[in-house]
Amino acid sequence: ILTVSHDRAFLDRVTERVAWLRRGKLRLYQGNYSAFRKQRAIQEEQEAREYAHWVKEKERREEILEQARRWAASSEKHARRMHSLEARMEQFMQEALEAPEADQATVKIRFPVEKEATAERVLEGWNLEKSLVGRPLFKLENLLLRNGERVAVIGPNGAGKTTLLRTLLGLLPSDNPAGRIKTGPGVRIGYYDQKLSGFDPELTLFETLYRMLGEKAHAALGAWMFPYEAQFKQVKHLSGGERARLALLSLSLQQANLLVLDEPTNHLDLETVEALEQALLAYPGTLLLVSHDLFFLDQIATRTWHLHDGQFDDYPAAPREYLERREPQVVPERESPGTRHESPPQRSESKKVKGRWHLEREKERLESHIADLEAQLAAVHTRAERPGLHHSEYASIAQEQEHLEAELTGAFEQWAAVSEQLEGA
Repeated sequence: ILTVSHDRAFLDRVTERVAWLRRGKLRLYQGNYSAFRKQRAIQEEQEAREYAHWVKEKERREEILEQARRWAASSEKHARRMHSLEARMEQFMQEALEAPEADQATVKIRFPVEKEATAERVLEGWNLEKSLVGRPLFKLENLLLRNGERVAVIGPNGAGKTTLLRTLLGLLPSDNPAGRIKTGPGVRIGYYDQKLSGFDPELTLFETLYRMLGEKAHAALGAWMFPYEAQFKQVKHLSGGERARLALLSLSLQQANLLVLDEPTNHLDLETVEALEQALLAYPGTLLLVSHDLFFLDQIATRTWHLHDGQFDDYPAAPREYLERREPQVVPERESPGTRHESPPQRSESKKVKGRWHLEREKERLESHIADLEAQLAAVHTRAERPGLHHSEYASIAQEQEHLEAELTGAFEQWAAVSEQLEGA
């Protein structure tokens, strides 16, 4: 299988190797997406340390050479020394290290809150009902969102997730005339509409933000990865990703203490999705999220609302745990008279538990081993940065570093394999 995807849960489940394409270079990593991220983080740290050590040595040599040049005119001996140092500097620069590639520029997302909601009951609804062409979507006598909760709304397409959000926000009426909603005192709502509506399509990006920020509009757009020349593009000509960033930028200015987000990861690249994750994890307010990206929801949510077949389930945990605990109803087929089906041999529950216990212990052992290897690598890097290190010592350290990195890669591969077995256990 060769696949290209932004679905991290999918990549974690099915991939054994990751090919990372960046700036015309392709690098291969063993393991799934999560293993790749860990390996890449270690690699970036190592490259940064090596480059910093090289830059420090380069500056030291340049300082000595500059001093030799100042003295060169005073005597032939100093002139010869200067030429010798220049030749050595030229040789040193031929083995120059490339500056490590900085992470692809991504927006730094924040959702500041001017005043946190003090009400325990942030949003509440009664007698909320909606149907579509005679098909019931939901029928809720009472629904409560508490302060600080992070709720993921999941369900198949057409189940009514967006309709539920819009009903709770008062943008759609309940089919039941007795339906009503109430927000707690001090609650300020910020809504991200998956249709990315609410912007004048004829205005440019700059004109749109100027109405909110005045002269600070240019700086704000630049911080959200809109180059100066792109800031004069009309909203109607923006790509899906650009419109999504504009909507998130607008949302970040609202100082909302309740964020209602409808498919916020649509149109975003993977780096921006991960930046959004970090922003929402740091967000001190209350969250109500609709998304098809279960990996994204699992990082953030502490409660799950599941809409399906006109039913509504409420579970106090992230979607993955809810879906794992929710057992499908199995209806046995009616047997024909005179027929008898042999039941396949079943693995006993005790063996399942025992096998899972061993896998969990092995995973813990590998994680401890990985931590030890990382500590050893850090110690090697520290030794490599000592001033006045002899060339022979540096070669020995480089060999030790290479050995540790190979062992670390192998440990990550084993960890990824055990993690995959645990998921299926």
